Amino acid sequence: MGTFSDRISRLSATNGNPLWRIVVGVVLISTCITAIAAPIADLRSDWSNTSNPNPGLFGTWSYTENGNPLPPIAQWAGDNNVSGWGPPGNIGGDFLPFFFKAPTNYGDAEPGDIIVHSTDGANGAAHGPAIFIWTSSMNGTVTVSGSVWPTRLIDRLNEFQLTHFHTGGPTVLASGAILENGSISRCNPIRFRIPGVVISTGDVLTLRIEKLSMFGDFAGVNLALSTDNCPTTPGDLNNDGKRDGRDITHFVHCLVDNASPCVECYCGDMNNSGAVDLGDVLGFVAALL
Repeated sequence: MGTFSDRISRLSATNGNPLWRIVVGVVLISTCITAIAAPIADLRSDWSNTSNPNPGLFGTWSYTENGNPLPPIAQWAGDNNVSGWGPPGNIGGDFLPFFFKAPTNYGDAEPGDIIVHSTDGANGAAHGPAIFIWTSSMNGTVTVSGSVWPTRLIDRLNEFQLTHFHTGGPTVLASGAILENGSISRCNPIRFRIPGVVISTGDVLTLRIEKLSMFGDFAGVNLALSTDNCPTTPGDLNNDGKRDGRDITHFVHCLVDNASPCVECYCGDMNNSGAVDLGDVLGFVAALL
């Protein structure tokens, strides 16, 4: 492994971006390591192909039709190359809704992205809408963040609604239409970020994906809860579930330009100060190492 400085030098030598040398220089004169926090819940990193409901440390995920957890499907009738969660019949006319984690590039989705196909009358008439559910086992104040986008453009239409069910009744946190006209994509999704959401044990967050056109369609989904500015994993700027060299360019853009193509800069804010600045450099590099 070598010393901390040795590992920094190797990163510098293997990354061609000249701005990265600025990052390395700042790191080499730093003397303390920033603590890196983890999210409370993240649909992507918490995903399970074996458990539904799927309990975590702070709450439980469920992949459901109208609130009813779906069974595992090894080979989906809609595409034998994917496995996930869907109706037990799993035959033509009865295979929606369906939830899965993309094994490869899947339309406008990358490996590891969470995708859902909404219910429609042609292939899911006996089933309700696709609903992701997170049930809290904690008390606290969180930021709820995420995004949705169509994974293909075939002139269909879904809508989404994010709702917090609590003792005071349901509160809609975000909603909208997932247009398939080219204006929304993985790189430019519908994003939502709601800070200051008070969560109690037993509270429920739901994200419903439902068709507005005659037929349903696929939608990519991100959903996470965090007490920090980053909704998922600090340092994972491209949200691929890893902190590695592919995040470096995004971090440098966020540091220098306050923006980077296809990403938000929240996850470069390693010290949770509200901005990506020189105070985040050491924490970012430590995350890569």
